[in-house]
Amino acid sequence: MQRKSSDLKEQFKDEINHELQEEDFAWGEADALQKFLAYKAAPLEIDCDVSEKAFESYKKYPYLNGRAAEIKIKDQEKENGFKKELTLAGHTYRGDTMTSGWWFVQQILAYYTKDGYQKKCLHGIRINVKKIPNFRKYVKWDELCEYLKVEDVEGFMASFEKFLSCIHSAGNMIMVPMHFNAERCGRYAVWDCWDITLHAVCSWYRCNTDLKKVELDKVDAEKDRWLIKLFSKGACEAKICSVLECKHWLATYFANAGDFIRQNLLQDYWEPGQDDDWENGHVKALIDNKAIEEEDADKFFRGCTIKYKPKRGDAQQMKAYFDHFVERTQKRENRINGVGDDSQ
Repeated sequence: MQRKSSDLKEQFKDEINHELQEEDFAWGEADALQKFLAYKAAPLEIDCDVSEKAFESYKKYPYLNGRAAEIKIKDQEKENGFKKELTLAGHTYRGDTMTSGWWFVQQILAYYTKDGYQKKCLHGIRINVKKIPNFRKYVKWDELCEYLKVEDVEGFMASFEKFLSCIHSAGNMIMVPMHFNAERCGRYAVWDCWDITLHAVCSWYRCNTDLKKVELDKVDAEKDRWLIKLFSKGACEAKICSVLECKHWLATYFANAGDFIRQNLLQDYWEPGQDDDWENGHVKALIDNKAIEEEDADKFFRGCTIKYKPKRGDAQQMKAYFDHFVERTQKRENRINGVGDDSQ
C-alpha cells in the first residue's frame, strides 16, 4: 500500500501566505515549484526538519523509540511554532533534510543564465519575493525542455514536481548530531545528497569493525578519514566537532552499517551483500540504483558530484534521479508510518 508523501511545508502555509500577501501569492493555487520557492523566500524562523511534525516521525525510529525515557526534548519557541531538538546521553541531535532540493532547482533554472534569468530572478528570490508568483513568465518550460532535449515534456515535469513535493516530507528527513548538517553539505549544497552522505557513514564502519576500540574523544586521521572528508566543508573547529559528535552517534547506538540502516529505516538505500548479508552491503546510488563500491575516500569525494549527481543538461539522468528519489522517499515514509513491508 503506497501513501502520498506528506509535504511538511503545508504546516507553514498560513505564515507563508501572510508573508507574501502583498505579492499576490496564494499557497492553494501554487504548484510544487512555486511552493518550494515561496518556502525558501518567506522569513520563517523554523525549518521543516526541526518542526514538531518532523519530530513525530523521528520518535518512531527504532533506536529512539526504545529510549524514550532517556530523551529530553528542548523547545525553542518561535513566532511560527517550536524549533525542536533532543538531548540523549548529554549529546544534542536535530532534524536534517537528507537530500537538498535547492541544488537541483538551481540546475534546472540556471539554464536561463544566457538570457540573464539567473541574475534577474533566481538569485533574487531570497531577497525579492516579488519574483516568485510571476516566475512562470520568465520560465518557459517548453523552451527549457527543448534545450534539455526532453522528448516527454509532461513526464519530465511531472517527475520534477513529485521530486519537489517529496523534498520536505518525513521520508527525506533524519535525526543527526550537532555540527552535521551545514558541515557536510558543501558550498551551494553540492554534497547535500543522502547517498553520498550514507556511503561515507557506512564506509566509516568498515574502517572501525571493532567499535569497542573506537576512541570517542579523538580524531583518528586514518580510521576517521571518511568522516573527515565528509565534514571538510566546515571550518577547522567545526570539522573536529562534527567528527567527534558523529563518531559518538555511530559507535554508541548502532552495531554496524547494516544496523544503522535498519535503525534509521533506510532499507531502500541499501543493497545487502552476498547471501543477504546486511552488515556488509553497499549504498545504492540515487542516479542509477547501482551499488557504490568506492573504497578510497579522497577519490570518492573528488568525483562524487560528477559520478553521482545528474550532469548539467542531461534530462534523462535528471528524470531518473528524481524518480529514484521519489520512490525511496515514499517507501521510507511508509516504513516510518508502519505501512507496507517492514522486513529487515
